[in-house]
Amino acid sequence: MGSKGFAPVARTHSDPFVDELGYSAVWLSHNDCVQFIDKCITVNLRDSFLILNAVSDNRPVLYDISTARTLLDFRPLDGVGKLD
Repeated sequence: MGSKGFAPVARTHSDPFVDELGYSAVWLSHNDCVQFIDKCITVNLRDSFLILNAVSDNRPVLYDISTARTLLDFRPLDGVGKLD
């Protein structure tokens, strides 16, 4: 089962945790999580503190990641339905 401590980060979209009602909209793959954290660490930002959302490219979309896309150039590559 995926980690419940760091939102639903699961190895695959078919993980039982992801299939629970609503969790497919907030699923974050390991690859997208690593990309997000790497960009948080390496991108030089004007602000020293930000709160950003990170989810994979899922449908439906629950959280807005436009700020992470703009400031970090975060581009999720995985998404529910893309890993079959």
